[in-house]
Amino acid sequence: MQLSPRQQQVVALVADGLGNIEIADMLGISPSTVGAHLETAYARSGCRNRVELAVAWHLGRIRISPSAKSQGHRATGRAENGASRSAPPPGA
Repeated sequence: MQLSPRQQQVVALVADGLGNIEIADMLGISPSTVGAHLETAYARSGCRNRVELAVAWHLGRIRISPSAKSQGHRATGRAENGASRSAPPPGA
């Protein structure tokens, strides 16, 4: 399955439990754009909803492309091995 680096970022953030508005704020895009990226990810992955998409991400069924690795992990808070990292608290 092919997802663009931005679509992979959105899926990773969904898998971390963020909502569309939070994702939009983090990535500097509109919530409707987040929704469009998710619709594409659903269609390409065969997932029916964000829960299935998050499970597929955590099980490694959605692969990270090399370009997403260089761009996405800083924005998603994912370590190189795919593990989530906690962001520092605000004002830290």
